[in-house]
Amino acid sequence: MKPGEISDPVLTRFGWHIIKVEKVNEESTVSFEEAKPSILKKMLDEAAANLAYDAAEKVYNLAFEGDDLVNVAKEYNLDVKTTDFFTIKKGPENLINSEKFASTAFSLPLMEISDIVDIEKGYYLIQVIKKEQEKIPPIEDVKERLVADLIKEKQNKAANADAKQLLSDLKKGKLMSEEIKKFNLIPVKTGFFQRYTISEGSGLERKVVDAAFKLSSEKIFPEDVINGTNGYYVIKFLDRKKPDNEAFSDKKEEIKQAVLERKKYYTFNSWLDQLKNKSKIVIKKGFLD
Repeated sequence: MKPGEISDPVLTRFGWHIIKVEKVNEESTVSFEEAKPSILKKMLDEAAANLAYDAAEKVYNLAFEGDDLVNVAKEYNLDVKTTDFFTIKKGPENLINSEKFASTAFSLPLMEISDIVDIEKGYYLIQVIKKEQEKIPPIEDVKERLVADLIKEKQNKAANADAKQLLSDLKKGKLMSEEIKKFNLIPVKTGFFQRYTISEGSGLERKVVDAAFKLSSEKIFPEDVINGTNGYYVIKFLDRKKPDNEAFSDKKEEIKQAVLERKKYYTFNSWLDQLKNKSKIVIKKGFLD
């Protein structure tokens, strides 16, 4: 594509994408003098990483042979840090990848030293010196959170029951303008919208749109209320507008291409699943020796 061009819809495993090229940098070769600082930095980083790993390996080997981990680390001028207690879901603070640290620590028996662990551009040796058994906290410590969770749960159940009652009454022919007053609701009427082109500020959730496109003049209400991320929805079909033939003709090839790409995607994944199901893993004798 050229700068300024916009692609046709492209389907990946993350969904549909439309791509716009803002700028294309021309291919070029830099001189050695220009590249020298970045090359030097890369070499220094690699050398530093290798030295750090070698130091961690020496400490690990000496500690593994029975020497005290703290004394060995100090001998090599390495930082020794003792953390406070932490959970497997939330590791020590001030670590970018605290989850990996916590996962490694929780897999270790008491006093055992871990293998060298690469975390956050550094190497760690982890030793568990004390474990605290999980326990039920005092009610005073969690009372506020429990009350908040209970209120939220009851509000959710009440909202669901109210929404179901409203939908049931509307299906019986009662007027929406009258029924919504019982629940202090304000109705929202949307304009026409397309299945796959919902604007960000429209307020329409994907679940609502999918349910709406299953409705018609013969079936103006859904079977059940819609549980969305922002609450429960009761929707009613009002009208359907046929697509403009002229506009459709302009987009016909684009739509065909999009559908074709989608079919290719699903066909490939179906073929891949068949291969996986038919595959047989065989370990050759002596291969793992």
